[in-house]
Amino acid sequence: MPGHRLSAADFERAKSWLPEIAEALLPAGTRWQDEGPRRRYLGQGGFVISLRSGAWWSFTRRAGGYSPIAMIKCLKGSGMNAIEYLTAFLFTRQGFGSCGTDSADDDDGPASKAEAENVRDNLIADVIGTPVEAYLRSRGIEPPYPACVGYLPHTRPGEYGLVGVLTWNGRVAGYQVSCLTPDGAKSLVTPVRRRFNLEKAPGAVFEISVRAPMADILIGTGLEDALSLAKLGRSERVIGIPGDGALQNLTFARGTHVIVCRDGDEKESPADQAIVAGLCAFRSIVITDSVRT
Repeated sequence: MPGHRLSAADFERAKSWLPEIAEALLPAGTRWQDEGPRRRYLGQGGFVISLRSGAWWSFTRRAGGYSPIAMIKCLKGSGMNAIEYLTAFLFTRQGFGSCGTDSADDDDGPASKAEAENVRDNLIADVIGTPVEAYLRSRGIEPPYPACVGYLPHTRPGEYGLVGVLTWNGRVAGYQVSCLTPDGAKSLVTPVRRRFNLEKAPGAVFEISVRAPMADILIGTGLEDALSLAKLGRSERVIGIPGDGALQNLTFARGTHVIVCRDGDEKESPADQAIVAGLCAFRSIVITDSVRT
């Protein structure tokens, strides 16, 4: 008999079975139709599942996200023990279901926004004494930490979140959440990191430090590398990009001196090509060697 505890790996596997779970929970005979990557369930108040990303959304209930537990509660109410149902469901099935779980960093749909709002409402700014502090210290990044770093008490069963706050044009546009174990190690369950958007903002960045508005700009490829750059104590403005592809979406005033501290990606790899594409958009550039912490 299956237990009633769900692991992070089971949580991710359950996401791939969302269409099958929905079919089992919805009234018998419920019809559906595929509209591109979305499956819409007819007569269910605009209930849809993204077959590409594993996101779901109910328009009438104004609820959605990426959690199979939350989807079960949405469809059946609090009367059903969602974790007990999921463990029993997975116990009778091997492997993965018909739904993809690809991460789409540019997704500004309602499911991504719902998850972003959940992060916003549960975000804890003080990370001292949490798995986030333990993780950052393991990377050689000592406190104090900037305002763009936060702690999420729950991401997946048994895991916690390092939150990077993404800003664009002076406002919070979304959050990047990295999953951590209770002792502050990076999760071994993929995806380790996911981005949730309050709005579509391809140029959103982690604002690490701003010491002088017109100073040179240091760009770190990733939150951790950008935090490491800030610890160097130089006078520049330091920002981090949530992915190498984001570099080409950044804009700066003419004459701005931009220093991109790239990661140690293999030459001609997709990440390397994304950095090159981003650099082509700039006029005054210095490329440094790889930055590791």
